[in-house]
Amino acid sequence: MLKDKKFLITASVSILIIVLIGIFRPREIDWAPSFLSADKIPYGTWVLYNSLPDIFGKADISVNTRSVYTLLHRKHFENTSLIFVQNEFAPTAREENELLAFAAAGNNLFISTGHLRHSFADTFKLAEKRAFFTEAITNSHFQDSVDYSQANFTNPALHHDSAYHFKRNFYSTWYKVDDDSLRARAETWVDSFPEIAVLGVDGANRANFIRLRYGKGYIYFHSNPYAFTNYYMLNPGGSQYVAKCFSYLAPGDVVWDESYKKVEHQAQSPLHFILKTEALKWAYYMAVMFLLLYILFNIKRRQRVIPVVDPYKNTSLEFTETIGSLYFNQGNHKNIAHKKITYFFEFIRNRYGVDTALLDEEFARKLCYKSGASKSAVDHLINIISGIESKKRISDTELIDLNHAIEYFKNNCQ
Repeated sequence: MLKDKKFLITASVSILIIVLIGIFRPREIDWAPSFLSADKIPYGTWVLYNSLPDIFGKADISVNTRSVYTLLHRKHFENTSLIFVQNEFAPTAREENELLAFAAAGNNLFISTGHLRHSFADTFKLAEKRAFFTEAITNSHFQDSVDYSQANFTNPALHHDSAYHFKRNFYSTWYKVDDDSLRARAETWVDSFPEIAVLGVDGANRANFIRLRYGKGYIYFHSNPYAFTNYYMLNPGGSQYVAKCFSYLAPGDVVWDESYKKVEHQAQSPLHFILKTEALKWAYYMAVMFLLLYILFNIKRRQRVIPVVDPYKNTSLEFTETIGSLYFNQGNHKNIAHKKITYFFEFIRNRYGVDTALLDEEFARKLCYKSGASKSAVDHLINIISGIESKKRISDTELIDLNHAIEYFKNNCQ
């Protein structure tokens, strides 16, 4: 037990030390693109979500975590902007119908994504194009040293002279619309919006932010969701760029969607969270290792302490000795002798079948024949018994002689 306690104490202290080291050690930055409003990592949207009241003023801002179909099918919206900021936008066919009906009713859809579902884009004859930067392959320090992506607005009132720069992008996405007049609109912004209008362009003057009229409402497509993340919101000009993008949305309520991102977030098990956190990961590994060592060193079955069991006492013998001592101390040797003679005759009758009513020559002859004892031993035993039975009292010497004669006969007979 003492060894077990030492082992458990050592294991607990070791795990505690590892956890403390992991907690207080410098943490690596998590560059995973989650786009979750609760994430404060570089590619989360915590800063943007908490800035929405400043951007939209007194608008009612809510978060949707249910499916888009459930949200739009069960409730009627008016003057509402539904905002999607995520890496991929791939609604189902039913969700597409609800989204289009939502926009047609006079609401706004704002979709910032790097990957747009083809069926949804085909509705508007909209095609995504991508360009991969060759510098990203050759320059190992591209994330901190090179600006690969630029963005600006076609509206002169929103246009920035030096453009807005975005780092940490492997590729640039832009939109190609089947309308040659868009090229002109990319250079000269038109106040009276047609069916399709280019609101923003990249450094190569390609459309990366467009607006489509649909029914009574509008649908906005933005090709760089990373521009809305914490990393860029905290960079100079980042929050200004986002505010200008949202300035196109008509006044009204705002719904921030987390439904697609929530599914991905919920798929992470508690073990995934433990292994994702450096300190918890090593603590988990150490706990498993100590558990395996404990099982390895204690795999043999342990023998419990065997208690000392006293042998059973022969109470009958003790009782006999007690009774014998009582008779002997009382000095009634004749009574003891009578009982020993009675038990001896019972022994002869049971073992040899000889009648003990008369101790005559016939009795002696039969007993000698059946027991194999000598004639002298039998005669000596008969004489002692006859002598004791003829007396009222006997001495202790006579009682001892009787006992010796009986024991000698039993030990030497057949």
